[in-house]
Amino acid sequence: MDKIQREDNEASREHKRRREALLAEYGEICDNFRMLTDIRFKLLAFLPIASAATIVAAMGRDVPGEIGITIGFALSLFGFVTTIGIATYYARNDQLYDELVSRAAAIERGLDVPDGAFATRPATRQRIRVIWANWKIDHRKAVSTIYGASIALWLFGVVAFGLEGCCISLVARFPSVSTEGASTWMILLAGTLSTVITYSFSWWIKRKKEVREEALPCRARDAMKAAMDLVPEPKDSREFIHDCATDETFLQTCIDLATCAKLSDSSKDSKEKGRIAYQVRRRAKFYAKLDAQHLGFYLTTESSKLSKESAKLSASHLIGLLTDLSPLWIFDCGTNRKGDLPETRPQ
Repeated sequence: MDKIQREDNEASREHKRRREALLAEYGEICDNFRMLTDIRFKLLAFLPIASAATIVAAMGRDVPGEIGITIGFALSLFGFVTTIGIATYYARNDQLYDELVSRAAAIERGLDVPDGAFATRPATRQRIRVIWANWKIDHRKAVSTIYGASIALWLFGVVAFGLEGCCISLVARFPSVSTEGASTWMILLAGTLSTVITYSFSWWIKRKKEVREEALPCRARDAMKAAMDLVPEPKDSREFIHDCATDETFLQTCIDLATCAKLSDSSKDSKEKGRIAYQVRRRAKFYAKLDAQHLGFYLTTESSKLSKESAKLSASHLIGLLTDLSPLWIFDCGTNRKGDLPETRPQ
């Protein structure tokens, strides 16, 4: 009886420590969530105003001749490149933002609060029909619109000053050429080119993203399935991780997953594919040779025999370590928790 009571007390203390750790992590996640949200609003408030003010100042410059054109072109090019850099940073911000929301939701469920603010975060539902397309009402649609407009504005400056410089060079070389009325046509041409280029590039990125998002969850499910095929009967976590890390079928599905995640068009970059495959295999060898104590530094481990659900959690964490993807996202894909994955993987 005393032994049973000691075990119960130890389990109770472990549960309390786990709960305290989760609460501390939850507080940090909320702080980081607020910080990322604050960065979003600051960037969105500053970028459009700064872009418009700089372009207006450059177009209405007092510096005459080629020097003024050079300054305007340089400012526009700098703003164009900087805005693309900020948009890239913002895309990474979105990835971290999504991960924080997923982790906070998992902690709320782990703390027996399944109706928490993150666990029940509503999805975007509203759409407005605009001519031939549906306008989705969500944060990222608004953000992409603002960034697209800012990039188009800077690109307009690059093209306009570039055309003006070409026109001046043409007149200097051929004095008989008349440039009367050319400014209006250059502005119209610059506006048209900047709009078409920005829209085309945005459509190309969107299409690449859609293709990737169609294939990536299915590849994550394939990796989970390959891992679960290795547990026809219960086994401890150390043995399960070793079997996964040394199984060629499992490793190949992880390589496919990592390649799809890191390359937008993996079929055209054999060198990078080879590097990713080498990286995944080296990581697998590292985890396969760890003892149970050190393995616990990287994965959720259990001394008892793994159940099917425990094996799924261990597999999702191992796949995450091998591919640099979120274990929570991999687990959702592997179990098809949201019910939105097709039966077969898109080709």
